[in-house]
Amino acid sequence: MCPERDWRFAEEFMRSLKELCWSLNIRFHAPRLVRLSNDSTVTYVTAGKQNVRRTEQMVVLLAPGKTQREDRCSACKRLYSCELAVPCQFIRTISNERKIRSICQKVVIQILSRVGGQAWAMKFPMKSFMIAGIDVYHDTIDRKKSCLGFVASMNEFTSTRWSQTFFQQSLEEIGQKMSVCTPTAPRRYHAANGVVPQRVIVCRDGVGGGQLESVLEIESAQFFNGIKNYMRDAHAGEYEPSISKISLQNYLCVPMKKFATHFRALT
Repeated sequence: MCPERDWRFAEEFMRSLKELCWSLNIRFHAPRLVRLSNDSTVTYVTAGKQNVRRTEQMVVLLAPGKTQREDRCSACKRLYSCELAVPCQFIRTISNERKIRSICQKVVIQILSRVGGQAWAMKFPMKSFMIAGIDVYHDTIDRKKSCLGFVASMNEFTSTRWSQTFFQQSLEEIGQKMSVCTPTAPRRYHAANGVVPQRVIVCRDGVGGGQLESVLEIESAQFFNGIKNYMRDAHAGEYEPSISKISLQNYLCVPMKKFATHFRALT
């Protein structure tokens, strides 16, 4: 989608995007182009409701100006994230055609990631492992809500992940529902790779010093029991994965070199 007055930029952008994707061996179908009469927030939202279907993979919004207007971005993201469930990407139009190709390269990587592609990879010295991350968010506006987030890597490059969230009591830091998501993570890993992870590394963030011991003690017990119950029910007799737990709070002021040394020791 692009306003009529910036249509020349849209055509140049699509031409550069096509050339760049060809050089990167990425193929995509020609997009549907939507011309907007102006750049108002109402026009962007109305055009989205009239032209975008829930089956679309991606919506790219070209917007004029050196900076993005917050009202326009918020309204469009609310439409595509909450109502249509379609990924969207805002791009600021630029008059300098020399910069279009460099912008396209960044946009291609973002689009590739949002439609499920693998934009990057990391090599690890071990195989069949899973890295899990846990954090709790406390709503600063509605203090009656706290949310626990759990994410786990699903391949050897940690580039694909599975995640789950739970709401819990206000300002409660300890994850009381870890036993629910813990068995699901290795089950999803097994479905994707055909094997159970041999090693699980759990990274716990956002715990204050006074709560550290109690949080780790309670959550670790739930995590161990969840893994043990899953192996007993689905893979009885097989080797149970070993589990290492890291509190990221301890490494906030530690140089990355020392953290990397500790991580290599775990492997």
